[in-house]
Amino acid sequence: MSSVPPARKKPISIDEVSKAFVRALLDDVDQGFESLIGLVRQFDPEKRIPPTQTLHKEEFALALFALELRSVPNLFEREVSERITSLCIAYLAHSLGRTDREINSQISLYESIFSEHAEAGLNPLVAVSETLYERMGIPAFRSERYPKITGPDPIIVSALATVLATGIGRWKRLSDSFCVA
Repeated sequence: MSSVPPARKKPISIDEVSKAFVRALLDDVDQGFESLIGLVRQFDPEKRIPPTQTLHKEEFALALFALELRSVPNLFEREVSERITSLCIAYLAHSLGRTDREINSQISLYESIFSEHAEAGLNPLVAVSETLYERMGIPAFRSERYPKITGPDPIIVSALATVLATGIGRWKRLSDSFCVA
């Protein structure tokens, strides 16, 4: 039985991979956001979900970005991981017309929500989705049967969590395909 050497990874700089990551994430959000809203609207017969706006798309991109960055320290050495994170934040801030500080604040918000719920043994994607639901301006769910029960619609939150879960994994694919240096 002959041994086949593993495929050689293409070398790529930290700067190039960071730009590629941000560009791919924003392209995916641009292409898929209307589909996401369409999916979520299927579960909103009362049409409570506001029309799509740039802000909603950016908020979704920020939540996805924060979730994606969680994997970077697990895939790269500390120094490389910190440099990738810093560059990605700078590139995303530039792309969205925001400051690095604003992006860091958003990432911290989603990161703390994720961590708190994971540590408590709860589904962190649901918690992130509930926050995203509120920040996107989707009106609270109100039950006719139980009028005192209000909050994020659990079906829409589940749809958001599903889309977020299927949208992550870019860094794993990049680390499998490239030798980042």
